[in-house]
Amino acid sequence: MSGVRIDNCELQACVQMKEVIAQKLMDGESSESIKSYFVTQYGDVVLGQPSREGFNFDCLAFSDPGALVGLDG
Repeated sequence: MSGVRIDNCELQACVQMKEVIAQKLMDGESSESIKSYFVTQYGDVVLGQPSREGFNFDCLAFSDPGALVGLDG
């Protein structure tokens, strides 16, 4: 399921995540609270982008852009 956006996913796991999100929104939870819940459950990968802090951010911030797209000679 890597790289799949939940709004474009019909897998049962995605359907269940959507149901959890809907319930949490009905319960009055904020978007940040819901994101934190899913990060706790599945890790940063659930956000679909690297964390902007710690090791993940350092790797992204200090990497060679050419190497990221395969253009590094």
